[in-house]
Amino acid sequence: MNLLKKAKAGYLIISILYIVLGICLVAFPDKSLETICLIIGIIALVVGVCKITSFFLQKNRRFSANLDFVSGIFSIVAGAILIARPSFITNLFPVIIGIVVIIDSAFKLQTAFELRADRMKNWWSVLLIAAVGLIFGFLLVFNPFKANHIALIFVGISLIIDGIENLWAVFSV
Repeated sequence: MNLLKKAKAGYLIISILYIVLGICLVAFPDKSLETICLIIGIIALVVGVCKITSFFLQKNRRFSANLDFVSGIFSIVAGAILIARPSFITNLFPVIIGIVVIIDSAFKLQTAFELRADRMKNWWSVLLIAAVGLIFGFLLVFNPFKANHIALIFVGISLIIDGIENLWAVFSV
C-alpha cells in the first residue's frame, strides 16, 4: 500500500472515531465527562502520531506537510494532558474541542485553496465544509451556552461536522 493510501486510511479511521464520539455526546450528554476526556485524549494521541508519521514518510513536502508535524505535536501534547488530568480539563472541554476544530478546519481551508490551485472540481465543497467547521469551532471557544448539557451536545455536533469534513476531504483529495 503506498503512502497516500495509508494516510487516507488513517484519516478515515480518525474521522469515523470523531463521528462516533460526536454521536455519543449528542445521545448521552450526561455521561462522565472525564471518560470522554480520556477517549478524546487517546484519539488526540493517535492523530498526533499519525500526523507526525505522515510528515516523516512524505518525500515531497509542501507547506501543509510541515503544518502536519506541528499539529501532530500539538495533538500529542493535548492528548497527554487530557489523559493525565481529565478532571482539570472538564471545565475547559468545549473550548479545547473548539480550538481543535478551528485548527483542523483551518487546515481544510488551506487544502481547499490548494485544490483550487490544482483546478480540482470539488474544491469549493471542501471550502464550504471548512467554513462550517470554523464557525462551530469559534462558537465552542466563545461558548455562549451556560449549561454543560447543551455545551456537550454542541461539542458532539461539532465533532460530527469535523468528522464529516475530514471524510469529505479524504474522498475529495
